[in-house]
Amino acid sequence: MWVTVWQVQENMDSDVVRARSFDNGVTWGSMNWIGDDSSPDYSDEGSAKVATDYNGTWIAFWTNWNDSGGVYKTNIE
Repeated sequence: MWVTVWQVQENMDSDVVRARSFDNGVTWGSMNWIGDDSSPDYSDEGSAKVATDYNGTWIAFWTNWNDSGGVYKTNIE
């Protein structure tokens, strides 16, 4: 499996999304929001990165510039 993450901007909101490929990047699945958001939430997120341990574990990291701020992460399945 391959994973990519990126920032999308819509309606004055930026969020981090991901997509997965199961055929070495020939085709990609649909875009899905990651983190606490299931949809745009008017909390700016960005600077997305992804890492793997090469054993099937993928982790995405990103920055959230809402009131609390901080760096967030999630496992990608």
